[in-house]
Amino acid sequence: MKLSIPKTPTMFLKATETINHPSGHIIAPHCADLHDCHLDYEVELAVVIGKTCKDVSEDHAMEYVLGYMTANDVTARTHQNEVSQWDRGKGFDGFAPIGPVLVSSRVIPDPSVLKLRTVLNGQVMQQGEASDMIFTVPKIVSFLSQLDTGLYVAERHYHPDRDPLWNRCQPESTSSARRRGRALCNDQSWSWVADQSDRV
Repeated sequence: MKLSIPKTPTMFLKATETINHPSGHIIAPHCADLHDCHLDYEVELAVVIGKTCKDVSEDHAMEYVLGYMTANDVTARTHQNEVSQWDRGKGFDGFAPIGPVLVSSRVIPDPSVLKLRTVLNGQVMQQGEASDMIFTVPKIVSFLSQLDTGLYVAERHYHPDRDPLWNRCQPESTSSARRRGRALCNDQSWSWVADQSDRV
């Protein structure tokens, strides 16, 4: 999207109805043809908050993290770009498959070791490490603790230019804990893996 690097974390909300089972169906919104709405994938690191987290410092932020999941921030890119707020393009029902496994922060005390990638029809489309993120997990948790964020925080860390998810493509989002999930978009298959790191 060629945006400038923000000085503070950029936020948007996904409605409760967007949360989807990792093997659930992702239905393209009826308001646009699949090609017109530029239906797209974004593998994310989902940070699950385990207890009330309000106005916490970065030094204490990780005390509130229950664990991590893989998330897919499905986006109707055309709708996202029509307005300045991203909620519409990212807020359709089922646009947030998460899971299937929550890995405890006790197992992974430092989330920067996590690796994420997206594979589309056998081709790696996104690849990076959590350590590449602009803001650290403690920074983001501390920043968002000024609000009631809800169930989880999803963090985008790598987003190269790539083709959108078109009809009959089979995207596979993977991140570096062998926890596999799968979602179906009409007749398309979409799977991803969370993996801790090569050193585990």
